[in-house]
Amino acid sequence: MGKLIDEFRKGWQGEAVPSLGLSIAFAVACLLVATLARWGLAHVRPDVYFTPYFPAVFFAAAFGGLRIGVVTALVGGVLGVVVNFDHSLADRARFATSCLKPVSRRPPPSRGCAIHGRDRHASRQRDRRS
Repeated sequence: MGKLIDEFRKGWQGEAVPSLGLSIAFAVACLLVATLARWGLAHVRPDVYFTPYFPAVFFAAAFGGLRIGVVTALVGGVLGVVVNFDHSLADRARFATSCLKPVSRRPPPSRGCAIHGRDRHASRQRDRRS
């Protein structure tokens, strides 16, 4: 357990690249927490589809890197569209609206910007340490 905690700490601080398994497990945990947060928000407002997944993507990219962040963003987008906490069935109009919400409210590459910003910050930190 101590070895796992040390690997997590080194990966989070950018000292070493975490293993693929640990990165995937952390991304899945982030998506699980985001889905639970979305479930909690659905009791107040059921049309919150993608908002809880933005922090999950950021933290998964901060820990696992670019590839893990991109996969987490894609899976978060799919979960935002597919998982339905409302009692009504999702029809075509609701599906189309949920796909257009991220585009209409935010710049389209907002998740990509979060991932890119994290990678740029990490590379600057590595340059300072060298």
